[in-house]
Amino acid sequence: MSKDKQAAVAFAFSVIIAWVFIYNLLVFRMSPLGGFFGIIYTINAMIFDAASLLLLGALMAALFIFVDVCVQVLADPYSFNKLIVLYNGMFAKKRYVSFFMSLLVLRKTKAGNGLPRSSAGVAASLCLLYATGFVLMFILSEALFFITKGSGFSVAVSPLTAVLLPAIAIAAPVSARLLTLLRYPKAEDYANVLPSTFFTVLLISLVALSAAQNPYSFFLDAVESGQGAAFMLNIAYLSFMPVFLEGIAWYLLYGSE
Repeated sequence: MSKDKQAAVAFAFSVIIAWVFIYNLLVFRMSPLGGFFGIIYTINAMIFDAASLLLLGALMAALFIFVDVCVQVLADPYSFNKLIVLYNGMFAKKRYVSFFMSLLVLRKTKAGNGLPRSSAGVAASLCLLYATGFVLMFILSEALFFITKGSGFSVAVSPLTAVLLPAIAIAAPVSARLLTLLRYPKAEDYANVLPSTFFTVLLISLVALSAAQNPYSFFLDAVESGQGAAFMLNIAYLSFMPVFLEGIAWYLLYGSE
């Protein structure tokens, strides 16, 4: 390490020590001697708090990456075939890092333009679409329930609600996929609205779960207490709608490719 870098590191370390010392004096109201000897204790506590903050940040980053990949899949008409090509070319050959990095820039991947050709590829693509729709429906249903209650409306959990709310929730990603298959130029911009919804639900859920006296009732909890079985059947049925529409679109729009 050069002398300039050593001096910069030493200065940064000195600033941290001085800041912790002043923090002990002002916040913990320690004496100067106690504040000096309490520096190690305060730094240890800060390390623990920083680790907790990093863990929370990592979870949020993982959610963002998941949503971003989902948006790229929705906004690319050939995304499923690209995933198959990446899986066969990288993941199956144990090039896991390359596979993961390619997922992050799926929209820029040139290989795999076209539709899945093999039976296994078609089945895997439609199963992935079904699973994605299932997850999106759960999360977006919760978002709609919260927004509706936050607007001052009283939402009664009934058989109709257990069908209507998931149907409205799945309509957004389905419409984004439909616009993509129809080659609408702003389809990706439309799909990019979904990440903000996911983050809103995440932050609301964290705040609600951390509250000592939680006034917020989750939609899934309310459904499970009344229409749980019917709700799960509706979710299973509605999750198949994107698969059904995708299959029809492949046949009608890209059957000649």
